[in-house]
Amino acid sequence: MIRSGRWWAVEVRALDVYTQARTKKEAYVMAKDAIECIDDYAFEVDIYPGKGNTFEVGSDSPLWLSFILRRLRSAKRLSLSEVAELAGEKSRNTYARYERGLVIPNAVKLAHLINALDGRIILRYES
Repeated sequence: MIRSGRWWAVEVRALDVYTQARTKKEAYVMAKDAIECIDDYAFEVDIYPGKGNTFEVGSDSPLWLSFILRRLRSAKRLSLSEVAELAGEKSRNTYARYERGLVIPNAVKLAHLINALDGRIILRYES
Protein backbone atom coordinates (compact mmCIF):
# COMPACT_ATOMS: atom_id res chain seq x y z
CA MET A 1 0.00 0.00 0.00
CA ILE A 2 1.31 3.42 -0.87
CA ARG A 3 -0.01 6.92 -0.50
CA SER A 4 -0.51 8.60 -3.86
CA GLY A 5 -1.66 12.15 -3.42
CA ARG A 6 -4.97 12.04 -1.57
CA TRP A 7 -5.44 8.32 -2.21
CA TRP A 8 -4.10 5.07 -0.81
CA ALA A 9 -3.21 2.65 -3.60
CA VAL A 10 -3.41 -1.06 -2.75
CA GLU A 11 -1.63 -3.77 -4.72
CA VAL A 12 -1.65 -7.51 -4.05
CA ARG A 13 0.63 -8.68 -6.86
CA ALA A 14 0.29 -12.40 -6.19
CA LEU A 15 -3.45 -12.12 -6.81
CA ASP A 16 -3.45 -9.35 -9.44
CA VAL A 17 -5.61 -7.21 -7.16
CA TYR A 18 -5.46 -3.45 -7.29
CA THR A 19 -7.72 -0.94 -5.59
CA GLN A 20 -7.65 2.45 -3.93
CA ALA A 21 -9.29 4.39 -1.13
CA ARG A 22 -9.18 7.80 0.49
CA THR A 23 -8.02 6.58 3.90
CA LYS A 24 -5.76 3.78 5.03
CA LYS A 25 -8.65 2.22 6.98
CA GLU A 26 -10.84 2.27 3.85
CA ALA A 27 -7.96 0.76 1.87
CA TYR A 28 -8.04 -2.34 4.07
CA VAL A 29 -11.80 -2.66 3.51
CA MET A 30 -11.38 -2.21 -0.24
CA ALA A 31 -8.57 -4.80 -0.36
CA LYS A 32 -10.76 -7.31 1.50
CA ASP A 33 -13.66 -6.69 -0.87
CA ALA A 34 -11.49 -6.89 -4.00
CA ILE A 35 -9.94 -10.21 -2.94
CA GLU A 36 -13.28 -11.75 -2.01
CA CYS A 37 -14.72 -10.82 -5.41
CA ILE A 38 -12.09 -12.73 -7.41
CA ASP A 39 -13.41 -15.63 -9.50
CA ASP A 40 -16.21 -17.87 -8.24
CA TYR A 41 -14.67 -18.84 -4.92
CA ALA A 42 -16.88 -18.30 -1.89
CA PHE A 43 -14.55 -17.43 0.96
CA GLU A 44 -14.04 -14.57 3.34
CA VAL A 45 -10.64 -13.12 4.13
CA ASP A 46 -9.32 -11.10 7.02
CA ILE A 47 -6.91 -8.22 6.61
CA TYR A 48 -4.22 -7.78 9.25
CA PRO A 49 -2.34 -4.47 9.23
CA GLY A 50 1.42 -4.98 9.22
CA LYS A 51 4.41 -2.74 9.72
CA GLY A 52 4.48 0.46 7.71
CA ASN A 53 2.21 0.22 4.71
CA THR A 54 1.98 -3.56 4.56
CA PHE A 55 -0.79 -5.96 5.46
CA GLU A 56 -1.41 -9.68 5.57
CA VAL A 57 -4.38 -11.56 4.20
CA GLY A 58 -5.72 -14.67 5.88
CA SER A 59 -8.74 -16.90 5.96
CA ASP A 60 -9.94 -19.93 7.86
CA SER A 61 -11.60 -21.34 4.75
CA PRO A 62 -9.95 -24.30 2.98
CA LEU A 63 -11.10 -22.66 -0.26
CA TRP A 64 -8.65 -19.82 0.40
CA LEU A 65 -5.70 -22.20 0.17
CA SER A 66 -7.06 -23.92 -2.93
CA PHE A 67 -7.61 -20.50 -4.51
CA ILE A 68 -4.02 -19.44 -3.79
CA LEU A 69 -2.62 -22.65 -5.26
CA ARG A 70 -4.70 -22.37 -8.41
CA ARG A 71 -3.88 -18.68 -8.81
CA LEU A 72 -0.12 -19.24 -8.45
CA ARG A 73 -0.16 -22.14 -10.91
CA SER A 74 -2.10 -20.09 -13.41
CA ALA A 75 0.27 -17.13 -13.07
CA LYS A 76 3.23 -19.42 -13.79
CA ARG A 77 1.34 -21.00 -16.70
CA LEU A 78 2.01 -24.48 -15.40
CA SER A 79 -0.13 -27.54 -15.95
CA LEU A 80 -1.36 -29.69 -13.07
CA SER A 81 1.18 -32.33 -14.12
CA GLU A 82 4.06 -29.86 -14.13
CA VAL A 83 3.28 -28.58 -10.63
CA ALA A 84 2.80 -32.11 -9.35
CA GLU A 85 6.24 -33.05 -10.68
CA LEU A 86 7.90 -29.91 -9.25
CA ALA A 87 6.29 -30.57 -5.85
CA GLY A 88 7.33 -34.23 -5.83
CA GLU A 89 3.81 -35.62 -6.17
CA LYS A 90 3.29 -39.02 -7.77
CA SER A 91 0.35 -37.89 -9.90
CA ARG A 92 -1.38 -34.76 -11.07
CA ASN A 93 -4.60 -35.99 -9.43
CA THR A 94 -3.00 -35.71 -6.00
CA TYR A 95 -2.11 -32.07 -6.63
CA ALA A 96 -5.52 -31.40 -8.20
CA ARG A 97 -7.17 -32.45 -4.93
CA TYR A 98 -5.31 -29.64 -3.15
CA GLU A 99 -6.46 -27.10 -5.74
CA ARG A 100 -10.06 -28.25 -5.47
CA GLY A 101 -9.99 -28.03 -1.67
CA LEU A 102 -10.72 -31.73 -1.24
CA VAL A 103 -7.49 -32.31 0.68
CA ILE A 104 -5.65 -29.83 2.92
CA PRO A 105 -1.88 -30.36 2.84
CA ASN A 106 0.10 -30.61 6.05
CA ALA A 107 2.73 -27.93 6.74
CA VAL A 108 5.59 -29.82 5.07
CA LYS A 109 3.57 -30.60 1.95
CA LEU A 110 2.34 -26.99 1.80
CA ALA A 111 5.93 -25.75 1.87
CA HIS A 112 6.78 -28.09 -1.05
CA LEU A 113 3.77 -26.85 -3.02
CA ILE A 114 4.53 -23.18 -2.44
CA ASN A 115 8.20 -23.63 -3.30
CA ALA A 116 7.20 -25.43 -6.49
CA LEU A 117 4.93 -22.55 -7.46
CA ASP A 118 6.69 -19.49 -6.09
CA GLY A 119 8.96 -19.58 -3.07
CA ARG A 120 8.51 -15.86 -2.43
CA ILE A 121 4.92 -16.23 -1.26
CA ILE A 122 4.46 -16.53 2.49
CA LEU A 123 1.38 -18.43 3.63
CA ARG A 124 0.37 -18.85 7.23
CA TYR A 125 -2.01 -21.66 7.90
CA GLU A 126 -3.68 -22.08 11.25
CA SER A 127 -5.91 -25.04 12.00
